Amino acid sequence: MMGNFTFVLAVYNKLNLTKQCYKFLRDVYPTTPLVISSGGSTDETETWLKSLNDSNLKFIHTNTRISFSETYNVGISNVETEKLVLIHNDMVIGEGFIESLERLLTPDMLLSYTTIEPPIFAGHWRPGKVILDLGSGFENFDSFQFNNFVRQWNGGDKLYDGAVFFMSGYKKMFEDIGGFDGKTFFPCFCEDDDFLLRAKLKGYKLKTCDSAITYHFVSQTSRFSDEMQHKRIGIERSSIRNFVRKWGLPIYSFNQIEYWNIEDFNYKKLRVGLTTSDYHFVMENEPYFDKINLGYIPEEYIKTEQKHTIVDLKSKFLDTDDVDVMIHISSFTPSDGENLSKIRLVLSDYEPGFYEVGNLKIEIKVSDL
Repeated sequence: MMGNFTFVLAVYNKLNLTKQCYKFLRDVYPTTPLVISSGGSTDETETWLKSLNDSNLKFIHTNTRISFSETYNVGISNVETEKLVLIHNDMVIGEGFIESLERLLTPDMLLSYTTIEPPIFAGHWRPGKVILDLGSGFENFDSFQFNNFVRQWNGGDKLYDGAVFFMSGYKKMFEDIGGFDGKTFFPCFCEDDDFLLRAKLKGYKLKTCDSAITYHFVSQTSRFSDEMQHKRIGIERSSIRNFVRKWGLPIYSFNQIEYWNIEDFNYKKLRVGLTTSDYHFVMENEPYFDKINLGYIPEEYIKTEQKHTIVDLKSKFLDTDDVDVMIHISSFTPSDGENLSKIRLVLSDYEPGFYEVGNLKIEIKVSDL
C-alpha cells in the first residue's frame, strides 16, 4: 500500500539538514519512494546524493539556482507513484504518517498534515499546527516525547477545513492545477497561498488531518537560513506585492472570507484602474491596480521596482482607459486602505455606475461581473 506514495523533498544547500532528515525518514520508511530535488545547491549536496545506495531514491540536481517553487515542480514531475506528499528537510516524519494519508486522501482533495513546532511563530494559527517545544534542531530533538505524541494521535482520522503548504495529493491534482508559480514568486514566499487558491478554484477540497504528524523545526531552510536571514524581509515584501499584482488582493482578504469553506468558490479578477495625482499613494498601492493614470510615467519608481516583478510596470501607465472598473482617489486614509484590500470581492454585487466608498470614487463600467 505504501508503494502508492512518494515523498518529495526540495532542497537548496543545508546538506547537514538533508542528511538528518533522510536518516530519520528512512528509519520510519526505509523503502517508500523518495524524490529529492536540489535547485542549484552549491555545497556538497549533489556529491552526497550520488553516494547514496538507495534503490527507492530518485534525485535531480540543477546547476543553476531555481526558485523554491520550481525545485518542487521538478521533484513532482519525477514522481512515478499515483500520490505524493511534500516535505521539508527541517522535519521529522512520524510513525503512521503515510498510512494516515492513504486512509484519508481522495482524488478530489488536497490534504495537509499536522506539524508540531517550537513556539517560534506561536501567535500564528493555521490548521494542523501544534505548539510543543521538542527541540530547535536535530541535535536536541526529543524523539521520545515526539513518538509518544504521535502514537497518541496517529490513529484518529479527523479532518479540518483549510490547508497549508505541508500538503499531499494525487500527482494528477498537482498537474491539473499547474504546479507552483516559480516565476511570480522568486525565490520564495506566497507560492503556497497562490497554489491553494488555484486548487480551490479548480474545485478541490482543502483539508488538514490530525493523524499524519511531523515535527517541524521551522524555516531553517528559508527565513532563518544563512542566505536568507539578512534579506528575507525584502523578499517577503516583494512576494506579497506580487501576490497582490496577480490576484488584485492580499491573501488575508481571501482568508477573511474563509474561501476554503465556500463550496462553489469563484473569483474573477477584473481589470481595475486608478486615477490619482498622489505619487506616494502609487508607490505604496501600485500592485492593486492593472492600469494607473498619474498624469505621467513615473520612470524612477519603475526603475526601482521593476527588478522585483515579472509584471511590465511601464505598461500599467499606458492606455489607462482599458479597464472594467476605475477608481478615482484624491486623498487617502487608513480606512480607505482597508476598503481597497477588499473591494474586488464585492464588485460583483453592484451594477454599472458611480459609487463612493470613503474617499474612493468608483466607476463600474461593465455589467457582466
